[in-house]
Amino acid sequence: MKRYMFSNYRPKNNFDEYFKDNLNSAREILTPLLSSLDYMGLDELNRNHSAAKKLLLRHGATFRLNDTGLKGTERILPFDPLPRIISKHDWIILEEGLKQRLEAIDLFLDDIYNSQNIINDGIIPRELIESSDGWRPQMMGFRPPLNKWCQISGLDLIRDGEGTWHVLEDNLRCPSGVAYFLENRLVMKNIFPNLFSGRIVKPIDEYPSFLLKTLQELALWTDTPKIVLLTPGIFNSAYFEHSYLAQEMGIQLVQGHDLICNDEYVLKNLPKLVVKSVSEAGGYGMLIGPQSTTTEINEFSDKIKNNPRNFIAQPTLELSTVPSLCDGELYPCHVDLRPYILRGKDSWISPGGLTRVALKKGSLVVNSSQGGGCKDTWVVGN
Repeated sequence: MKRYMFSNYRPKNNFDEYFKDNLNSAREILTPLLSSLDYMGLDELNRNHSAAKKLLLRHGATFRLNDTGLKGTERILPFDPLPRIISKHDWIILEEGLKQRLEAIDLFLDDIYNSQNIINDGIIPRELIESSDGWRPQMMGFRPPLNKWCQISGLDLIRDGEGTWHVLEDNLRCPSGVAYFLENRLVMKNIFPNLFSGRIVKPIDEYPSFLLKTLQELALWTDTPKIVLLTPGIFNSAYFEHSYLAQEMGIQLVQGHDLICNDEYVLKNLPKLVVKSVSEAGGYGMLIGPQSTTTEINEFSDKIKNNPRNFIAQPTLELSTVPSLCDGELYPCHVDLRPYILRGKDSWISPGGLTRVALKKGSLVVNSSQGGGCKDTWVVGN
């Protein structure tokens, strides 16, 4: 079948989530969507994309850049209109894996702040735990409500060059992006309603009610807790998310006034690795070895030598790609996925999650502060 919209699209040599080895070999689950996109055409897709950006701006779906050169700059989170598709079968497997992983992290945190069997048995050195920036000795002996340490989480997942899912990061402290994840679906339904026609896409709009329920179940001292959402104020980079969630949950918004490095191995293999600072976020404090110059690698090597405990190292994986709009044309862009997990008396996982996309051609960095954007994620199937 001729793919008119994708006639100039050339998948990379890794795993593309729309196409197999060539444009005549679309993945079966994508066939209905590709037919709708071909009927729409690239010109209309671009026009609708412009309308979507205006709608996001009108809804206030913006964030502030806090880097040195553009401090205080407010912009919409770049939105790409081609949805990412995950089959119901794949999603069931991912859900079970996410629940299992968070249960394991719960058990680990409970152990190190209580009996410390993992330390006393020599599995993990005490110094490795207690030298961490995240270590809080004040928590020794503490038991959280329902014994759930990981209450609101967002685990970053990727698919490698073979299509296999991996966990890239565990975000366990109220991960960002959930309001954009919800807003993206609203925009898609408003601007691209025909793409949903004839498809069963799992809804995601239950997140706010499940979040409120989870917070109520985790409250410590009362059967009828008053839940509020705290934010530093309107100039905070996450203000849109805070105000959005407060409104959706029907609660008050309260504003204020304002892996460990094995030194020798990592230093020797810096050109092959991704190294991140454990105290940074948003794609800052990070080295992607295969895409870095010799000067950049040498400078990062000095940082690791000065403070090795501040860095983690990971192998460089070839992230899967999904077609995305770049300068009006379709281009294979690397993506990750951040599902949102709520854990009170029961666990609830958002169907899909925030797909972040590296909109700079050839980039592996999906963070919005580094030029990345986002896509709507559809879990489809009966």
